[in-house]
Amino acid sequence: MLSQAAFLSAAQRRSTPAQSAVNPYRGAVADVFGISDAELRATADVFTTDPTTITSPLPSYKIVYVDGNLTFNSARPLEGTAILVVDGNLTIAASSNSVFNGLVYCTGNLQMN
Repeated sequence: MLSQAAFLSAAQRRSTPAQSAVNPYRGAVADVFGISDAELRATADVFTTDPTTITSPLPSYKIVYVDGNLTFNSARPLEGTAILVVDGNLTIAASSNSVFNGLVYCTGNLQMN
């Protein structure tokens, strides 16, 4: 048996549904990771300001934080399973043959060509 709530008047069916405010997405470190940038740097398994020290593949199941611009290419493809945080620009070259499973968080420009 249908309840009275199951029957809507024509006016009720045409009315605008209730709306609620949705907070805009903010891509800040604290919004994504739930900790401050300083805490993320301190928590990272690998932290560097010298992108040339980043190995391929990345350390498995680790947080890798690069403070600076980073480029992956055929000589150094993006490989592995990790969380990669780049505080700068990230470039992944089309010829890099990258195979990556994980999260990439980039504060600058991400270029995949």
